[in-house]
Parts: sequence; C-alpha cells; structure tokens
Amino acid sequence: MYKHVWLILFALGCLVLTSPTTARASEDKPFVAKSFFATALKLTRAYAIYDTVQYYPASYQFTLQIPPTIKQSLARLTIDIPENNTAFGMELPEPNNILVFNPTEPESLLPQYSARNIPTQISLQKRTIVFDFEPPLSPDQTITIEFTKMRNPEQGGTYLLSVTAFPSGEDVVKQFVGYGRLVFRDDTAN
Repeated sequence: MYKHVWLILFALGCLVLTSPTTARASEDKPFVAKSFFATALKLTRAYAIYDTVQYYPASYQFTLQIPPTIKQSLARLTIDIPENNTAFGMELPEPNNILVFNPTEPESLLPQYSARNIPTQISLQKRTIVFDFEPPLSPDQTITIEFTKMRNPEQGGTYLLSVTAFPSGEDVVKQFVGYGRLVFRDDTAN
C-alpha cells in the first residue's frame, strides 16, 4: 500500500514540474551564468622602493600574475588603502601618479620597469583605487601597478592593502587576490 502512495506522489510531482505554468515562469526569468575566474590570480610582489618613514618621493609597486588558465579576461582591479584614525596613516595616491605596465623582468624581486604601458582608467572611490582595463587584460601575462610621488607614513609598521580582481562579463564574481604588504621602518626608533 505504501508503495502505491509513493508512486502516486511521485507522478503528481512530475506533473507539477512539467506543467505549462512552471515552464512559463522559467521563461520570464532567463538563466544568467555568472562570470568568474577558473583559477586564482596571484599577487607575486608588493614593494616600497624606499621604506623609511616620511620619505618623499617614494614609489610602491604591486605585481600581479594573470595565469593562462583563468579562462576570463581581467576587466577591473581594486586596491583598498587601509584607513587609520590617526595622522600616521597612508596617504592616497593621485590617479595621474599611478602607472600600470607589463614589467621588463616579471620574476625579479627588484624594482620593475615598464616594457609596455597598459591603457587603464583609474579612479578613487573613498579609500579604494579602481583600475578599469580597456580592453580587458587577456590571460597569461604579468602586470605591475606603481604608485609614484608618495609620502611614506609618519609611523613605521606594516600596512596591508587589499587587492581584488573582477573578470569581464555581465554578472561577475569578484576574486580576492591577496594583501599587498608594505613595511615602513623608522630609523630613529631604538
């Protein structure tokens, strides 16, 4: 008897799932595939070229590898500058003092130099620097972002800058790439 009840419930469930009203409802809301990276991008280096507190003009570089297996182009990148409630925090860079390029020696831990500049729209949104790549960057390349004419913080310590990547497409899933770790030292501290 219980076997027959389950068969009847199963048949009713199939009828409900295949009814015309259910089919029309799914046509009203088309399925939208999310755009995402198939593998992780890699922040290979964050570097303050001059790491003494209050140094000016300092430069900071962030090098990012876009692996060949990501399956999507890189459309946008953001770097969040930490917010400090004191006067010792890190200043924001001016958008016209930011360079984006393919480095000449991507594997080197030394300061990078430009092999080719990358067309980029750069804007500030509060404490976030937004990089929109036009056209989006294809897989299998390395890029370096350099903040120039920076004044190092007044207080030594470690500053973590959050880096996030966005693929090209309509409905995107962002990817946290990592923290760019900049360390500033105070030579006068004993």
